[in-house]
Amino acid sequence: MLLVRGIFPFLKSKIFAVFQLLMCFYQGMHVF
Repeated sequence: MLLVRGIFPFLKSKIFAVFQLLMCFYQGMHVF
């Protein structure tokens, strides 16, 4: 249980970083 509690925030931040990168890429493509 402790392991899951430690991994979950890491996964959440990782997914958020990927989502932010995708949004940035999408906005860049929208400009061109």
